[in-house]
Amino acid sequence: LRDHAAIEKKQNAETTVDLVVEGRTPEGQEASSPYEGQKWPLTLKRDTTVPIGRSKAKKFLQTGISMAKDNGVSSSHAKIELREGRVMYTDLGSSNGTILNGKELVEHADTELFSGDKLVLGDTELFITFSVNAPGASKA
Repeated sequence: LRDHAAIEKKQNAETTVDLVVEGRTPEGQEASSPYEGQKWPLTLKRDTTVPIGRSKAKKFLQTGISMAKDNGVSSSHAKIELREGRVMYTDLGSSNGTILNGKELVEHADTELFSGDKLVLGDTELFITFSVNAPGASKA
């Protein structure tokens, strides 16, 4: 089941997506990721951006994912957004790129994420899960 259909069906101005990003050590990597077991619970709203990077800037610490301990992550590596009922990921031209489910992503190209996807940034695998909250939507 692809999640965007559920998001589109339920989406209205108040729709949010509860996103949990969990840090793991990528398969086959000897050294443990500095973010092994770390969870970032986030709420995506329409037209908001979740920045991901090595930066310790306020926007990364308060509304994004700061991965300051992973030197393979660029200071402003990527972003996640809720757009048109889809959870979208964009690599912002990072030095080491992003791998999604084993495939390298193209820089600056929007890529739809699905619950259960695995992103690799630097020495950290990010496991993505999310659920949709649409106030007032009928349960189907």
